[in-house]
Amino acid sequence: MLKTIFGATIRQARQYPRYFFIDIFGMAVGLCFFMISAQYVYFEYSFNDNVPDAKTIARVDITYKVPGHAPVESGNLSFAALPFLRVDFPFLAASTLDRPVSVLLEAGNRRFSRTIEQTDSEFFKTIPLPLEQGDPAHALDRPDGIVLSDRLAKAIFGRREVLGRSIIVMEEGVKVALTVTGVLSKPMVATTIDPEAVMIIPQWVREKSYAFTRWRSSIGSIYVRFREPSDMALAQSQTSSFLSRRASGPDSGNDDRNLGLHPEKTSLLTFVPLSETHFHDMVVEDTSDGADRGVVDSLGLTGIFVLILAIGNSVNLSTARSALRAREVAIRKTLGATRSALFIQFMGESVLQALLSAVLALSFFDLVSPFVSSMAGVKLNVDYEHTILILLISAVATGIAAGVYPALVLSAYRPAIIFSSAALPSGGRLEGKVRKVLILVQFSIASVIAICTLVVNKQANFIRTSDQGYTAKGLLVSPQIPASDANVQYQLLDAVRAIPGVTAATLSVLEPNVSTVSYFDAKTARGENIHVLTDVISRGYDVVYLPHLLAGRWFDNFHGQDNSQGWDGLLASPGPYNIIINSRTVSAAGFASPAAAIGQSLTIGSTRLYIIGVEDDVRFVSPHEKVRPLVVLQSRQNIPAAVITIRFAGVASRDMQERLKTVWNRLIPDAEGNFETVADRTSEFYMNGQRQGKLAIAGSIMTFVIAGIGLYGLASLSSVQRRHEIGIRKALGARVGDIIILMLRGFLFPVSLACMIACPFAWSLMRAWLSTFSQRIALSPAYFLVVIGLTLGFAALIVIGQTLRLARMEPARALRRP
Repeated sequence: MLKTIFGATIRQARQYPRYFFIDIFGMAVGLCFFMISAQYVYFEYSFNDNVPDAKTIARVDITYKVPGHAPVESGNLSFAALPFLRVDFPFLAASTLDRPVSVLLEAGNRRFSRTIEQTDSEFFKTIPLPLEQGDPAHALDRPDGIVLSDRLAKAIFGRREVLGRSIIVMEEGVKVALTVTGVLSKPMVATTIDPEAVMIIPQWVREKSYAFTRWRSSIGSIYVRFREPSDMALAQSQTSSFLSRRASGPDSGNDDRNLGLHPEKTSLLTFVPLSETHFHDMVVEDTSDGADRGVVDSLGLTGIFVLILAIGNSVNLSTARSALRAREVAIRKTLGATRSALFIQFMGESVLQALLSAVLALSFFDLVSPFVSSMAGVKLNVDYEHTILILLISAVATGIAAGVYPALVLSAYRPAIIFSSAALPSGGRLEGKVRKVLILVQFSIASVIAICTLVVNKQANFIRTSDQGYTAKGLLVSPQIPASDANVQYQLLDAVRAIPGVTAATLSVLEPNVSTVSYFDAKTARGENIHVLTDVISRGYDVVYLPHLLAGRWFDNFHGQDNSQGWDGLLASPGPYNIIINSRTVSAAGFASPAAAIGQSLTIGSTRLYIIGVEDDVRFVSPHEKVRPLVVLQSRQNIPAAVITIRFAGVASRDMQERLKTVWNRLIPDAEGNFETVADRTSEFYMNGQRQGKLAIAGSIMTFVIAGIGLYGLASLSSVQRRHEIGIRKALGARVGDIIILMLRGFLFPVSLACMIACPFAWSLMRAWLSTFSQRIALSPAYFLVVIGLTLGFAALIVIGQTLRLARMEPARALRRP
């Protein structure tokens, strides 16, 4: 039987090379894209698989529930909660804190600016990351120890053995000498926890930061590890009573040491498993943007659909070619072949063709995987031991799926009917309907994917180029100034303003990609509390960021109340001070319009604040996050955690960055002065969407390529089978246009119907997906009409290309027996 299968396959390749190649090539493309999408989905779902017992490790998130507003979940929690968690939850095996901080590392004459993790001695007991060098159980036992990543260790010391080497860490002007006690192993899979370095939080940070004593202040995350995965659900059920017991206190508005009299009603703690953070962070603030699970799953489904399309192509081409093999079947049956034997033969041919396609698919995958890795930002490794096995199984399953129906059709032919017919069988009405249904399914899937891809990329472009409430072009933003001394801050600010090309400069706390610093409960005139984010700025902010003022005026030098003492003034002075709010605060406070808010007041604690202006919402956050109510104060005093933002003109960005760095390093030599563009600071907001959009485009192209290959093969076979009919029609006076319209009518009807079926499915999917964005495009009918037009045009070109030559043929030649 194997000899028969191989012989028949070789014979088909020789007799009908065009159709054989189309079948093989289409299946190979389908298998290749299926492998690519499977690798991508595996990459996204494998985050943190390198961390042992990842399902027992969780990050503790806090959700703020403000009446009248959607709950806001944050990945940052006050470190004041950690000692209470350790006491009240005895089933915790370990717990730790994690404070990301930008520092300057120095070893010898080499300096590196990095973001590292500051923690406590329980870090590796809670998150057991493997070490390449050192003992994780004792790496952080000593307060002057530091664990480096393998890449940072090589960059700093240039060799593998680095234990015991000294390194200086500089933070906010404070220098600390540390000893390397460990080197992290290189992660084998993707991970959300991949620190450049880990060190103990310095004592001066603990003494200075409110995050260790006040529930409304946070500078990092808390992680816990449970003894058993089931303990996580038990702990979750006790969080309300925990908050009521540990975080309650007088509701005085400005007392951030607690969460109010009934914190269980206004806040919620959630244990988020480490294995889920990659997708969960998509909707969590104060975390790096996670991946959109829906988009990842959609790309995985696209790979499956592409393979289904390839299978449909094979079925279509096999059944369409069945008429060409009718006499072969009749002769074989006359010579004694049984239907079951023929069925096995045809199934074997289908599987063999699928295996040939798999070999071609593996070659395609090797060829395109570097390009896809670069485009998608993932590493697609061909592990031949597993990849070939999976590809082999997929190819056999695909061959069986593609071969069942054609084998049933071919093995059912009856010799008497075949030999008594002057013409080859056309396949009958059933086969014609099956082919049209397959075309319908193929182009329905292709159209849905194309519409979704168009919308996804339009949304990605929209959030990248939409108005963020300020003018980003021409801005450069400094690192956080490592000094709270007003003299140092304003000396640096004045020096920066004097640089040629700088048109304006300002100090502020909030900045692009850093938008959550300090919150207060502000009381409205109606006695309602609203949770507001605060920003403290210096003069010149309006000239630098160019925010859109909706009502009122900006701060000036002619009103004494325009200048406050910053956050200290909110907590210690009755004021009054003038403030500017954003449009989100207008709606949160219940003002009828921005103009109606002017002259009204808010109260934070005992401090009265008068609204002098309303600006449009300035978006420094991810497009998935909602802009929060904001109160802006201007100060001439020191501004803790401030950055400098400059607007420049007439100078290349790179040259301006060098000038700024020179001035910064002269005045603050112990900190790296790398100014960044807004695009660089916010690129992570859009990177995932852009990468996924590129993969979606590739998937959409593949679906149309495969659908087009199938339509090409069917149109070609149909032209051959209807050659005599076309000759007769031309002999009776039919023109070339009439013949083309006849052929188009038969193929474009199922394609048109496919487009109509695809539209409601795509609309439903994209409506649900767009709802996850705070800023989003309108789901315009134009996207659907564009795809429908391109689909019909694409199908028409394929059919016309196969029909035109035959339609121009002389009737006598067309009627000649092929």
